[in-house]
Amino acid sequence: MSEALEKNRHALRAVGGGAASSRLIQTARIGAWTGSARSMSARLAAEALGELLGRFWHNIDADGPGARSLVGAAVRSSSACGVDSAAHNAWNPPYDFAIGLGEPVPPGCAAGSVTIGADGWKAFAGPGAPLGDDANPVGPLAAASLAAAEALKSVFGLGARCGAARLPVPHEWDAWHGAALGDAPAPAAFSSLDLGEVHVFGVGAVSHALLWIVRRWPGRVTGRVHFIDPDTYDAGNPQRYIGTAPDDEGRPKASGMAQKLRQACPHLEAIAYVL
Repeated sequence: MSEALEKNRHALRAVGGGAASSRLIQTARIGAWTGSARSMSARLAAEALGELLGRFWHNIDADGPGARSLVGAAVRSSSACGVDSAAHNAWNPPYDFAIGLGEPVPPGCAAGSVTIGADGWKAFAGPGAPLGDDANPVGPLAAASLAAAEALKSVFGLGARCGAARLPVPHEWDAWHGAALGDAPAPAAFSSLDLGEVHVFGVGAVSHALLWIVRRWPGRVTGRVHFIDPDTYDAGNPQRYIGTAPDDEGRPKASGMAQKLRQACPHLEAIAYVL
């Protein structure tokens, strides 16, 4: 058993799940229905969903235009966690939980389901959730995160055990105005993203989520980012760190983060400090 899988099981036991509950990580079946949407937001949401689901669930099916991207991301994520993925480009219900991108999953194919969408800075949930053609990766990652959380709550009954409320639908979350920016209008178009001078103390789960976004930012990214962390990636990290790969194990986290940013953003200066 991989260390990442054992940590996922331990987390479930901590919220009241027993041995039978933790075995669902390996046996539960998750379906992702990517409908007919071929927009930029749909592509980004499918990739993000595969990245997130593959770090926890083993049995994942996906169908539709975004299935190939979703399955590829899920297989890479599972591999980083030391798990042989059973993600497939297929649709073979019934599922323990199913996620629809932009349109609801076909009726009667899952014990529970949610429909998500994204456009720009916004994430949506509910039957009418749209998938726009905005290249902003923030909304798609947020929508995928909402869906992944709903899968956990539904399959493991976390609402009853620890008070995790189900996502109300319809639901809309605006990352721009949700960041204490008041009534400031969101940018109408992308320009270069200047990060200025940033110091990151501790390269953890939040840093990796930001890395996923910055590496996919559609405009030029500039600035100088300093990563300070003495730790290395180990076998118990990858289930929490999206974007990590099998060959990251044993590398200093600060150096790995800086290298990936430099490769994706050649105009950004990324500096690592391994203390």
